[in-house]
Amino acid sequence: MALHSVDLLEHNQQYAAALSRAAGSAYARVRELYDKKEGDGFKKVLHKAALPKLPEGKSAVLYEKKIDFGNYLDHISKAVQERLRLIIERLTSLKSSFEKNKRGEALGTDGLISPNKITVSSSLVDGHPLQAFIEKDKPLSAADFSSFFNSEFSSIRLDNIKISADKERAVIFASNGATHQSVWTRDLAAIGLAKFDMGEYAMAKRIARALYEGYNLDEMRAKLDQFMSDNRGHNRDLWNSMESVRNLPHIKWDFDPDEVKLKPYSDPQGWSMQQIDALGYFLQLLIKLQINNDIDIKKWDAELGVSSDSHKQSTIVQLTRFLRNIEYWDQTDAGAWESGHDVADRRASSIAPCLTALKLIKGYCERKNLADENSDQDSLFEISGVNYSKERFLWDLDTAIQNGEAALFGGKIKTNEEYSPYMNAKKDQAYESRIPVSEEDADSKARSKFVQESEVKEFDRRPMDAALLFILSINDPIDLGLSREQQKAILKQVYKLMGQIAVKRYEKDRYMGENWIYNPICDSFNRKGEESNETVSDYHEAEWCLFDPYLAVANYNLFLESKGKDVESFLRADMHVRRTFAQINKANTKHTRRNLADGKEDWKDIPAGDVLESYWLDSTNSDDKVWRVGENSDFNWAKIALQLMLVKGANASRLFEKMYPNGWHQEDNEILKVAT
Repeated sequence: MALHSVDLLEHNQQYAAALSRAAGSAYARVRELYDKKEGDGFKKVLHKAALPKLPEGKSAVLYEKKIDFGNYLDHISKAVQERLRLIIERLTSLKSSFEKNKRGEALGTDGLISPNKITVSSSLVDGHPLQAFIEKDKPLSAADFSSFFNSEFSSIRLDNIKISADKERAVIFASNGATHQSVWTRDLAAIGLAKFDMGEYAMAKRIARALYEGYNLDEMRAKLDQFMSDNRGHNRDLWNSMESVRNLPHIKWDFDPDEVKLKPYSDPQGWSMQQIDALGYFLQLLIKLQINNDIDIKKWDAELGVSSDSHKQSTIVQLTRFLRNIEYWDQTDAGAWESGHDVADRRASSIAPCLTALKLIKGYCERKNLADENSDQDSLFEISGVNYSKERFLWDLDTAIQNGEAALFGGKIKTNEEYSPYMNAKKDQAYESRIPVSEEDADSKARSKFVQESEVKEFDRRPMDAALLFILSINDPIDLGLSREQQKAILKQVYKLMGQIAVKRYEKDRYMGENWIYNPICDSFNRKGEESNETVSDYHEAEWCLFDPYLAVANYNLFLESKGKDVESFLRADMHVRRTFAQINKANTKHTRRNLADGKEDWKDIPAGDVLESYWLDSTNSDDKVWRVGENSDFNWAKIALQLMLVKGANASRLFEKMYPNGWHQEDNEILKVAT
């Protein structure tokens, strides 16, 4: 039967469209045969509908007949040839894809976990206020997101964020509860970056101002000044000394909500301040606001008494020099989990945000022609200092970026003898990649193979760590220069930590793990004792609620970046939205915690609707193991991550509905990109 008729030489685009419709017909027939378990008819259908016969002359009539593909390729345009090849290649792989789904294999076509293998715990769903959203049989729509945004549940619970603010600055509390009243640079910067990404620039600006004033305090400037030496050994020794917590700029702050001002943490010896990533995120927030013309750092400096006359450099310059001088690319730190000095290591999740920030600063300086010999070296921010110039600042930036890229992606560090031999490392120093580099011109099979075979490493002793996810969610992977394959390679590593309820931080995580409140060996942070933890083979780590919304964000970004083609990423994101909804505390709960002073147990009320920090497994009754909510609830960082997830989800769903108005079947992913 004839399907279509065109003038082949003059109407190649129409011809290609006809071929697509033919391929779609073939696909529909294959699905029908597959559903009827008539797989033997697959090859016949493949040749009947996908390939048209080319008669003599200029006109082409499409017949449902098997013909010789090679006989007519020379008669059609290169573009149509390529389209035909794609159709044939993907139709040919359709049957094996169906068989994989039938066997329940865990991998999708891109080498990541298949969307239908991301599950939601039924124990959380039953009776949940959001059960209708969680159990919907189709991907959540833009209307669903709008409905959720406008719901009473969202306005009362998710928008209830404890904040102290005035016209210029804002500080968001770590939690609305009583257990977290300190303020962390990382939390504030991550929230500020999320607000920026959601277009809430005024709030991002006020958060940045509060942090900027904190690092401009005389005590903080003095701590940064210690690292302005060209003596490489001095800088590294000062950072790594056991007393370094006293010497480092603070990452945790005391807070006076009445004045909306950060104050130095009152017990710096009781907290590890070796957290490079937090400074990287703060720098990113500053420079993004500057690039977007939301702030004027030069003006802020003047208001805070920073100028060449005061012999003070801008905080953005000080922090850039600080990262370069401690050699952030080759430096141990406590990382996102604020680990103790004994487990400090060189972390990919700490290098990446610093590298991203420095690349943004360099790009801004280039756009403003700071390197031009006629430009005022203090035109952007106060650079002038003792034996310091804009040329040196730009060299510091360039060196820190190249060495950061070498440490993250593999390669040799940059050396330069122009300024000081103390600043140079050994010329033969090189690094293995933490994030493997993919081939830019690789085909789809090679890209999928790259994701499946490459291994991203947080650090050597712990390659799997959920902090890697922050590179794709708090951090902008495009600003860092990550390819889609590198992003998916990072996700592959994080997916290994996905649990029944949420996501583990890392394997054998001792913090608030299985049965932690019953364990007599608890330190001041209520961690399960090392001995009992390491000897239990089936030990369950705590599972954290911060990661599913960020997994949704990372997957939605991949879908949006692909302009709607990467549907598997969209479907994965959709499942993480459902898991995030399910993790919200569904009913009023009493949480037990152990009083470390007298060993007695006390109780804490956790209301329904609280966004939680984590869940832990109570296995004291082997016949009735229960996942219980962690003690830190109403976690504001997780709330902001959830809000960002909703914004990304609404945008992605609008694009999905525009591209696929007739819906989508999960097994359709690869073939319908071509056949529709």
